[in-house]
Amino acid sequence: MNRITRIASTLGLVAAAGAALSSCNIVAPAAYLIGGQDKVDAQFALSDRPTVVFVDDPENILPARRLRRLIGDRVAQELMVKKLVSITISSADAMAVAGRERFGEQMPIDAIGRAVGAEQVLFINMVAFSLSPEGITPRPSGACQVKVIDVTNRERLFPTEESGFASSSGYPVQVVMRPVSLERYRTTSSRRRINEQLANEIAEQITKVFYRHVPRELGRNLNPPR
Repeated sequence: MNRITRIASTLGLVAAAGAALSSCNIVAPAAYLIGGQDKVDAQFALSDRPTVVFVDDPENILPARRLRRLIGDRVAQELMVKKLVSITISSADAMAVAGRERFGEQMPIDAIGRAVGAEQVLFINMVAFSLSPEGITPRPSGACQVKVIDVTNRERLFPTEESGFASSSGYPVQVVMRPVSLERYRTTSSRRRINEQLANEIAEQITKVFYRHVPRELGRNLNPPR
C-alpha cells in the first residue's frame, strides 16, 4: 500500500472587523465579534473504534525523531478531548512495529494497525518541516499528508476517489506560522522550542480535519512561546 499522501489545510485569515467601524455604523462589527467566524465543516467523520495515530517520515524531514511521537501523541490526545474516538493506542507502539521493517520493504499501514491492536489507523506522512522555507525568512512551516485506514477490511476510508484526490494521495494539510524574531533562532534550545511549537500546530491542524471548527483563532501564532 502506498504511504505517500498529500495533505494540506487552508489557514484562515481573520478579517479586520474594526476597519468598518464608523460613528454611525457599529452594529455589523459588533455582531461579528459576538457571533464569531464562520466554521469549517469536518472533512471526514471518524468511527469510534480503537485508533492509532502513526506518523511516518521516510525522508527524515523532521529534525528529530521525538517530533514524530510528539505529533502522534498530540493528535491522539486531541481526538480524545474532542470525543471523536474513545480509545487511542500509543503512537510509540506503532513506530516500534514499523521499525521492524526489512530494508527496502515497507509494512502495509493496516498491518501496523493490526500489530498494535487498532481497528483504525490515522496515517500521517510528513512532507515538509522547516524553520525557514527558503532559508531566509524566519517563518516556521510544515506540511503532511493524511489517510484513514480501516484495519479490519484493509481499505482506505479517507480520502476517497469521490473526494477528488488521486488513489495514491491523501488529504493535504499545511501550516505556515507568523514570522519569528531572528533572536529566537540563535540558540539550540530556542530552535528546539520553535520546532515543538510547529509540531504541535501541525497536530492541531490535522485534528481539525475531523471536526467542525473555526479556521484560525484570533491572535494565534504571533510567536512561539519562549
